[in-house]
Amino acid sequence: MPGAPDIPIVNAWTQWGRLNTIVVGRADPKSCHLPHEPACHAEINDPHIAAAIDWPGGCVKHSETIKAAAAQLDNFCAVLEAETVRVKSVKAFDTELQRTVDKKRTEQIQNPASEKDDVRVLQKGKISTLRPTEMDWSKSVAGPHWDSVSQYCATCPRDTMITLGNTILEGTMSKRSRYFEHLACRDISLNLWRKDPERVRFWACPKPSMADSMYNLDFFDLTDEQRFKRMRSYEFCVNEKEPIFDAADITRVGKDIFVQKSMVTNDSGIKWLTTHFPDLRVHPIHFPYDLYPSHIDCTFVPLRPPSGGSDGLALINPERPPLKSESELWRKNGWKFLNAPLPAQFDRPPFSQSSYWLSMNLLSISPNSMVIEENEIPMYDLLRENGFDPITVPMRHMYDFGGAIHCSTWDIQREDSCVDYFPNQEWTRSHLYEDSFNDIDVVDVMCKDGFVVNPAQEFQVGTLANVLKRQGTEPVEVPLKKISRTEPGLNGHSAPSRHAWEKPYREKLADLAVQSLQADSGGDILEVGFASGFAANRFAEVASLVRSHTIVESDATQHPALKQFEASSIELGRTVPNVIKQDWVDALRQLKKEGRLFDAIIYDACSVDCSDQHLDQFIFIQAAWELLKPGGRFVYSNVLSIGRLKKDHQSWEELWKLTQLPYLTRKLNNFAPTAVSYSLFEIPKNGCIGDEDHYPHEQALCPVCIK
Repeated sequence: MPGAPDIPIVNAWTQWGRLNTIVVGRADPKSCHLPHEPACHAEINDPHIAAAIDWPGGCVKHSETIKAAAAQLDNFCAVLEAETVRVKSVKAFDTELQRTVDKKRTEQIQNPASEKDDVRVLQKGKISTLRPTEMDWSKSVAGPHWDSVSQYCATCPRDTMITLGNTILEGTMSKRSRYFEHLACRDISLNLWRKDPERVRFWACPKPSMADSMYNLDFFDLTDEQRFKRMRSYEFCVNEKEPIFDAADITRVGKDIFVQKSMVTNDSGIKWLTTHFPDLRVHPIHFPYDLYPSHIDCTFVPLRPPSGGSDGLALINPERPPLKSESELWRKNGWKFLNAPLPAQFDRPPFSQSSYWLSMNLLSISPNSMVIEENEIPMYDLLRENGFDPITVPMRHMYDFGGAIHCSTWDIQREDSCVDYFPNQEWTRSHLYEDSFNDIDVVDVMCKDGFVVNPAQEFQVGTLANVLKRQGTEPVEVPLKKISRTEPGLNGHSAPSRHAWEKPYREKLADLAVQSLQADSGGDILEVGFASGFAANRFAEVASLVRSHTIVESDATQHPALKQFEASSIELGRTVPNVIKQDWVDALRQLKKEGRLFDAIIYDACSVDCSDQHLDQFIFIQAAWELLKPGGRFVYSNVLSIGRLKKDHQSWEELWKLTQLPYLTRKLNNFAPTAVSYSLFEIPKNGCIGDEDHYPHEQALCPVCIK
């Protein structure tokens, strides 16, 4: 086993010390899908599969799924064990995504001097790997107060095991199906302890009863809105009756450890850690925007400490930032936060129970190097820009097993020690016993004061919070926000259109909205935003396709033109629109009370408030979802937002995948990825392109989403 002879065989005080020995998980042939139980209500995240079958809880995973994950874990071991590797750019077929994507691929090499096409060569040194014992996870298990039809798997030892200094610690686990999962690593733990019993401790927190009484049994019956209202309480599916923690909710920073309160870790578990590790300072850490928190390593990842006048860096999740109050400790001790970039792909395997933020699930192998997923080029570039030497492995097949690179490991020996990286603090245990903790004031990840190295873009931040705040369900008293319709020009609401191309552009959107309607029956149309009547007049021209036409417009400057449109409709014998002169928030409430349903909804977004400009259309359709009939079409225009976003993206496809598709599907809405698409409207040469203040592009986006 490598490492200096004076380092105990079990030694890990940080997340970044040079790594010598590590356990890598195993995808056993009898790995199972998690069964439903009080701590787990798993769901299939592909709506087409979910419509066809129920969640296969307790069933053995498909053999090809297991083989694919096993192959990636074996490759991970080979890369860790290699002395020297090279990282190069490739475009290759991804067997999990089932398409060709750009990758940063790491390969083992023997003689780097003979390689001419290397992008980068890293002499990383050999890291020894250990593997869990193979087990049959399809066997049912039981205790005095519970039973489980099956167990789970051994792919993620990080969840059950952690090294704290020179101590091997087993987590309690909160799921009944994972009660005995630590046994896959028991031989490793015992062998390490026996080799150095004077310096190595082997501990376990008392195993919980797993009785119904230790769970909040109504947790999974709550809606997201109800959870958001209760977010100040930080109450999840386990209550405080017994100490509970998953090891993966702990992150090490020398003398200080930080423990996330979550779905699988309670305050009682954090208190147990505090009393049993008196030489460490234990800090609870909270991420209120995560309504289903589970494991800290996709939310908050310390990368390197302050050193030689350089700031320390911690990677944070811009969608679920830490509390301001808890971040002050980092700020005043020379640390800065680094926003993780959006994942390269938002796709997840149908049975994955993890978020797309597995892109953050990296493993540091030294203070300057880490292993990341080979598709995550945005993460690779960010780390390189900040002085790191990342290497890569393919790991997307592991997503089906609830983890990725960091989850699939348990670090045994690092070259580090119990350094105090937070000398500027007054730490006491008293704050651990406060029952009234209700802070939800988070770090502003867009702030440009220097604490966040790379301020996030507007469309990345606090998505659920913004939705619920708009709907008036934010837990603090915030007035319901009304949409601004005051910017002239491209929003088309308070001033005549200044660009000739806007009329044919909005006519095309109207055509897309009614494209699937039949002339013999027509359809019900909801138009939000009159926009000088371009789309409304187009609907009037295809009157045979329109059974009813509802227009929502709150801007009083548009009402005279809207009144004229009503009058001309009556005069020409066309469908007379139902006009609602209210903000769309109030209009939707009215339409829901009336039981209205629509075959097509066209939304002309115009919010100019920078806090939600890029989210406007997604927030709207999330609120209007129940008004759209199955098979109905949602079409939208957000020209100001798209125009600004396009400046930051090389292609329309890139813009679509990064800034539109995620929010139409997984992030805020439930459209199937295959049911959303876009086309491009070519702006005529006389269409006033090149206006840098408004829209300098030669094309405009035409999205279509089918429910």
